[in-house]
Amino acid sequence: MDLSIIIVTWNSSREIGDCLRSVFAQEGVSPEVFVIDNASTDTTREVVKGLQLPLRTVWNDTNRGFSAAVNQGIAQATGEHLLLLNPDTELAPGALSAMRSYLRAHPEVGVAGGTVVNADGSVQPSVRRFPTVRDQSVVLLKLHRFFPGLISRYLAADVDYANEQDVDQVRGAFFFISRRALERVGALDERNFFIWFEEVDFCKRVKDAGMRVVYVPGPVCRHAGGVSFAQALSVQKQRWMNASMRNYFRKHGTPFDRAVIAVLAPVSLALAAIAGLIPRRFKPYV
Repeated sequence: MDLSIIIVTWNSSREIGDCLRSVFAQEGVSPEVFVIDNASTDTTREVVKGLQLPLRTVWNDTNRGFSAAVNQGIAQATGEHLLLLNPDTELAPGALSAMRSYLRAHPEVGVAGGTVVNADGSVQPSVRRFPTVRDQSVVLLKLHRFFPGLISRYLAADVDYANEQDVDQVRGAFFFISRRALERVGALDERNFFIWFEEVDFCKRVKDAGMRVVYVPGPVCRHAGGVSFAQALSVQKQRWMNASMRNYFRKHGTPFDRAVIAVLAPVSLALAAIAGLIPRRFKPYV
């Protein structure tokens, strides 16, 4: 099997149909496709079943989080390469065959991401640099809403999306993983990351293991939206983000980094309650 695709759903009934149809419309590729549902309360299950497509499904009784759900798919996948695909995406024609050809030609690549675009075809930022305690402090304090330039380095605002390049991390919505990378570093870290930072941690482990993380402009995926640091976060979502951030720096940071995050986390919870009242100045991805 050349390619396995893992799609994690949670109340995705409005988007999953178009996503799956775009997958099965791809020419020259016959991937195995997994839909892992995290206890949706809408009609996601009925929509998926109604499509009558040759895919494999897992219907979780509880929301296990993104990392754990992906790992359920990884445990069953047989592909030489895997694609983590958001349910609110649609693949452009030829996207899978183009990336498959690239990955076959570059066995040293552990993670790759293609071009992510908006509905109008404009490019969505899909590359970031690894987080530092400085830029994450700005995010926790919501200072980027007033001074977006403070995190321009973190958001990789200087990236030219027309060119192939090695990067720190690529967007988790359209995220290719080689079998070699999984064998070398293991699956996603579900113990530390319920949601957010799981793909950042994975890219960091891949690069630390001596493999490449690459942005490839050819394969294209349209992405409807998704949660971002710029949008108003509920207190619960902020707790999830804080926990993932704390665990990321516990794994990859210094004692000073961890201390700063611990001090600022309670402040961020208070600010999350009023974040929706602050105008958005940018739309980065999580």
